[in-house]
Amino acid sequence: MSRNPIELLKRGHRSIQQLYAHINSTHVANEKQKFFNQFRKELSQHSVAEEVVMYPWIKNSVTAGDKIVHHSLDEHQLVKELLDKADGLQAGTKEFNDTLKNLMNNLSEHIKEEENVVFPRVEKTLNEANMNTLYDSLDAVLRMAPTRPHPNAPNQPPLNVVAGMGARALDSVADMTREFPTKEELSNLEKKL
Repeated sequence: MSRNPIELLKRGHRSIQQLYAHINSTHVANEKQKFFNQFRKELSQHSVAEEVVMYPWIKNSVTAGDKIVHHSLDEHQLVKELLDKADGLQAGTKEFNDTLKNLMNNLSEHIKEEENVVFPRVEKTLNEANMNTLYDSLDAVLRMAPTRPHPNAPNQPPLNVVAGMGARALDSVADMTREFPTKEELSNLEKKL
């Protein structure tokens, strides 16, 4: 498997899109909720990994990096607010479905912009050594990041790192009361889509 940080982020995008497609296609409330829980977890962790690892890199290494990061953080904030709202709603209700659709419309635009504009600019700044460093950092943050959106938490270093560590502990406790898809269900989803 590639140790390219951009490919790692793109795989995250595909997984989030697959989860959304499944949530949107199922009419079984329990199934919709389980897969939303996984969607929320992956999207929250992905956002934090970008904010903690990639955005500082972009800010310091890409031309007009400050502007790119500011714009991306604004987009992340909107997605976090919508994800937090959806998390408080009952899966399958009209308000839940509408909120999730709005979230995904915004997220889809963000993903397109990242993959078509930002990532190619980032790739020009990478060599083998910093690719490995960024990949390892992203991988570590993805495993330790909060599993729920925290729209009121700081989103820039160093405060986002400190806030994220505390939030992860609380999220882990809250997630114990939620049902998630099994590894087999997630594997079947990957094969199906």
